Amino acid sequence: QISINAEKQRNTSHSVRQEARALRNETSCQTKWDEHDNKTRLADRIDDVDKWNESLKRCLSDIDAEIDALTKMKEEAERALEAKNLALDVAIECLTLRESRQAIDVVKDPVENELHKEVEVIEGIKKALQQKISQAFEHLCLLQEARQQLNLDQRNKAEALEIDQVCLSLNLNSPNISLKPNPTRVPPSSTTPQQWDQFSQYNKDRAEAEM
Repeated sequence: QISINAEKQRNTSHSVRQEARALRNETSCQTKWDEHDNKTRLADRIDDVDKWNESLKRCLSDIDAEIDALTKMKEEAERALEAKNLALDVAIECLTLRESRQAIDVVKDPVENELHKEVEVIEGIKKALQQKISQAFEHLCLLQEARQQLNLDQRNKAEALEIDQVCLSLNLNSPNISLKPNPTRVPPSSTTPQQWDQFSQYNKDRAEAEM
């Protein structure tokens, strides 16, 4: 009886060892496959993020150039407006001085007509310049707002790219790896890949529309 029981125990022990070995092999294969699959997906994700990062950087460069050109145009218009103010002051001063003529010498002559025309022309030019300056200021505000959003998006992409590249470099022998609580949790602020893509596309389209 003891011999029979011992044999049963040996058989049971053998079966457990075999099952454990099979489970260990299956788990090891599955783990290696999952790691390979995750690295492939992570590499694809890095590629997507990198493409957007480069695209946003190019768009930032373009919008910076547009802001610079528009700022210079606005400054030139402001200098031209300042010059017209001086010319207008001179013309008005001439008209005012000629009003002090006496009696028969108060003549509405061609000189006075031309001075009035000059004042009218200068005031028209001033109005047009001021309108251009106001338009440039409003457009600069829109460009700066679009640039701010674009810059924030690009910096976030660069940070995400760095994090994903670190993740891709990790392996079983990497140092400083430790157990993390609830590793599969999904942060409440998470977005879908479609929302992520649409967000950057909107920022890029908006910036390009303002240029």
